[in-house]
Amino acid sequence: MSIISPKSSLSLRRQSAEAKATAYATLEFSSAAWGPHLANDVHQLDCVQCRTARFVMMNDYRRTTSATSLLNQLEWSPLSVRRRNSRLVAFYKSVNNLSPVPVGQPRPSSHQTRSHDPLTFTPLTPRTDYYKYSFLPYTIVDWNSLSFSLRAKPSVDSFHAGLQHLIVSTSSH
Repeated sequence: MSIISPKSSLSLRRQSAEAKATAYATLEFSSAAWGPHLANDVHQLDCVQCRTARFVMMNDYRRTTSATSLLNQLEWSPLSVRRRNSRLVAFYKSVNNLSPVPVGQPRPSSHQTRSHDPLTFTPLTPRTDYYKYSFLPYTIVDWNSLSFSLRAKPSVDSFHAGLQHLIVSTSSH
């Protein structure tokens, strides 16, 4: 019988995977529909991820340990990026009639130019922050900022992979 020490790499990966699955499932359950826009709410969610990272890294709660370095070491994406991707994937599914849950009726852009293509939607003009940061208005802005080639991916998996590649390429610059 083999005993794995608590600090071994295998044990760390297993704890990381388990904590990530539990924490992310809990935090992301409704993130496609609800994303915090107030700084305090965003900070509270980020603190949950940082505490989870400290737990996974063998209860490292020292003041001298950087939570950001722990997140980088674990290769965890920031929650804001995960929420954005979750919204965009839900929107992709809706645009391509792959979702049983309708997300609203976004209006395609009425004119075709170099910056407007068949997958560009007319941005909504909300009057309140409550509506501005709700799913549809907030996601249309992010959706329209993506390249046409990414928005036109043939499957959810290829779209999601394209989003991940976009994150990696923008974070390495």
